[in-house]
Amino acid sequence: MIQFILNNQDITTDLHAGTTVLDFVRYHKNLKGTKIGCREGDCGACTVLVGELKGGDVSYRTMTSCLMPLANAAGKHVVTIEGINPDDGSLTPVQQAMVDESGTQCGFCTVGFVMSLTGFCVDETAKTPEMAVSSIDGNICRCTGYKSIERAAAVVSRQLAEGRRQCVPGYFDSVPEKLRAIAQQAETRPVGSVSSIVAGGTDVYVQNPDLLIETDSTHVFYDDTLRGITDNGLFIEIGASATVTDLLESPVMQS
Repeated sequence: MIQFILNNQDITTDLHAGTTVLDFVRYHKNLKGTKIGCREGDCGACTVLVGELKGGDVSYRTMTSCLMPLANAAGKHVVTIEGINPDDGSLTPVQQAMVDESGTQCGFCTVGFVMSLTGFCVDETAKTPEMAVSSIDGNICRCTGYKSIERAAAVVSRQLAEGRRQCVPGYFDSVPEKLRAIAQQAETRPVGSVSSIVAGGTDVYVQNPDLLIETDSTHVFYDDTLRGITDNGLFIEIGASATVTDLLESPVMQS
């Protein structure tokens, strides 16, 4: 069984661990805001927020759900476009900036841009307009020419600098406690009991996506023993599951 939080809903599912989060939210939860684009992690139309418990807080990153196995959602908070608005249905600061700056035309890519900029908002290190634009590097738009979206990003950055950071609804405050409860119930599956080991999906899901749905596998992307970046004096040890973002943000790599 896989347990996680989807927006403000507790999820327990026995679907195959190789099912993509994109297919789960669209076809099993009928949340159609997350779009199917390239299915290769290139266009950003399927972007979601993924929150991971670190210490007493939840740290969020944007991820392309088309390359994210459902197993990697275990113990996490997955947020789609349907989960970022206040209860009264009003627009978030990111959405309002996109409207005010005419940052959308056909609208297909808009959800991905909104989710990426929302990820920028909840990142406590994110401050400058340049970082706001950088946060949408993984999103493609065929209509606008990007300038209106860049203006929207600048507006969001300015609002953050002024101390207005309420880009997500209040239920986010209850997420850390819920994730701690899930962690206490988590099951560990012996690696030796499966036919294949998978870390991430940026290659397999592009080349042969059906393979992960049909294969008995265990997913080790969030295995803490494979994620660290440490300085051992003579060399720097980088875990097999460390991402490019991990490298960019690591104090070890910055020193």
